[in-house]
Amino acid sequence: MRPDNDLKVNIDAFEAQREVLEKYYMGKHALFHEGDFAGAFDTFHNAAKDAVRRFGNDTFLIRQVGAPNEMPIPASVDYRPVRPAAGCWAGSLHPAASTERPTGN
Repeated sequence: MRPDNDLKVNIDAFEAQREVLEKYYMGKHALFHEGDFAGAFDTFHNAAKDAVRRFGNDTFLIRQVGAPNEMPIPASVDYRPVRPAAGCWAGSLHPAASTERPTGN
């Protein structure tokens, strides 16, 4: 299965179990792997730590039970042009990129 399909399976499983999760695990961080509920944790960090220990590089989902699916983003955060300040290097961070840095002129 492709990773994006794996994620969809986990999201669908979360949605299918949302009512039960909200009844017993409200505010906890639910972990899903291969469409199965794999546990509820007090913090995202603890859920992620357990997921990596158990599932390694496999696709998994961590979602806080009861949190909104979409978070509104203020316009000031949604779009803000980024221009490097004078003297800042805005070149590529790739090691194979040129070692010359722009002078800012």
